[in-house]
Amino acid sequence: MIAGTTIWSALSVIFLLPSVIQAQAKIGASLAVRIRQAEPEERLPVMVFFADKGLSNREEVSRAIEERARQLSPRCMGRRAKMGLAATYDDLPVSAEYLARIEDLGGKRRQVLHWFNAASFEMTGSQIEACAVFPFVDRLEL
Repeated sequence: MIAGTTIWSALSVIFLLPSVIQAQAKIGASLAVRIRQAEPEERLPVMVFFADKGLSNREEVSRAIEERARQLSPRCMGRRAKMGLAATYDDLPVSAEYLARIEDLGGKRRQVLHWFNAASFEMTGSQIEACAVFPFVDRLEL
């Protein structure tokens, strides 16, 4: 049984190591230093930048942009028309599912910035590291 346990331990390291390395690469250098300096339960301010808006295909994106354009005020659309601008992907909100997943980790939401496709949270170092594993997280900064 010990040999079997050793093989499974080795296999788990081989398969989990790439995701751990990728997760560490998502954590900015200054945030990584701050995590090492922090007490284990100390909550740090973190900007979480998302990889996408949580939409799975072009049709969903197009529909969401059209819907968002209908929600913008006539005054806003008038200003945009003067500049030759329409509603864009950047106008779409940050995915509510993504925000909820981070809150489920224990992150306390502070602000959401839809044009940056990001949100700020207060999280402990372990919560930050767990958040970095999510495929929808692009990067985390201080």
